[in-house]
Amino acid sequence: MYVLQKLNRFVIPRTELTYPSHQLKMHENAAKAPVDHVMPDFEDACPYEFKGESSRNTMVEALTTLDFGEKVIAIRPNNIHSKYFLGDIEAIMLGAPDRFHGIILPKTEHAEDIVYLSKLLDALEPQGGWTTTVQIEALIETPLGVINAYDIAMASSRMAGLIFGIADFAASMGVRDNVYNQNQNFHYAKPRLSPRKRQGFTQSITPGCVSCARTPLRRRLRRFTPACARRVKVPAISAWTARG
Repeated sequence: MYVLQKLNRFVIPRTELTYPSHQLKMHENAAKAPVDHVMPDFEDACPYEFKGESSRNTMVEALTTLDFGEKVIAIRPNNIHSKYFLGDIEAIMLGAPDRFHGIILPKTEHAEDIVYLSKLLDALEPQGGWTTTVQIEALIETPLGVINAYDIAMASSRMAGLIFGIADFAASMGVRDNVYNQNQNFHYAKPRLSPRKRQGFTQSITPGCVSCARTPLRRRLRRFTPACARRVKVPAISAWTARG
């Protein structure tokens, strides 16, 4: 769940489009796509030769020149232990203030990962002239991240949710099938990341791209890659209204 402060509303995205950060054409297509949430990606979707200044410059150009409408924009940097992480965060925070809404932190395993990112954002927001607060989603992709899910969720007031990265989690566990037997293969991991409403924190569970071409629409969850978006026409939900 994202709070869009300038629009005075919150959004629970239903459809998400993930795409490489280093191609301006991809940003242009994403800005026009009928989805609620876009995630330009510095990490897995960005080839090694484009990591660093090239992809950062493209990202900042897209954020500052394109109109994404009322979409939630959450950016995935390289993971916190990568040599590219700090440069990715500094580039977008200082180069595109108030032009995106969140950071999706990949390979999150400890609450300290979130605390570090949150403190980094605390320092960069005033430096970049931000008038809004950047939120954080933690991407849980390893068994250690699952074990520490609750502490991760409660590590910062910036937290907007948890994302279950089922493909990398399956690989780390040696699970070959991450589509048809999810409730059996991930019977511990999924409930571990389930919503804890009594604690006042809503966590999201998403599967990554799970062979959408072979999966009936009614069984798909909310995360779509660019290839999936070409196959599936899903009308966007722009906002849900809160009670109370």
